[in-house]
Amino acid sequence: MTERRVSSRVEVKLFLSQYEKDRQLRVLAANLSPTGIFVHRVNGPDLCADRVVGLELLLPDEKETIWARGEIKRVESDEMASGLGIEFTGIPELYAARISEFIGE
Repeated sequence: MTERRVSSRVEVKLFLSQYEKDRQLRVLAANLSPTGIFVHRVNGPDLCADRVVGLELLLPDEKETIWARGEIKRVESDEMASGLGIEFTGIPELYAARISEFIGE
């Protein structure tokens, strides 16, 4: 398998909101980079790659929420939960810079 990452990532454990259509889901981030995030969530309907989702997260020790749009690029599922690799497709430069600073890039 070829490594396709364009930036470094760090392991994190933080809850965030993922929005799909009109539904808000709470998910747990496992790692984060300026270009994407990997999250764990309880399985639900319509879980597939190429779906566009909204994301709302708050980095530790920060007060301003980061909003981003992303596309699910990878799905790892078992009978109870799924891991989703999400590439940011719409994130303001200021927010991407805050993530870069957080991960020490």
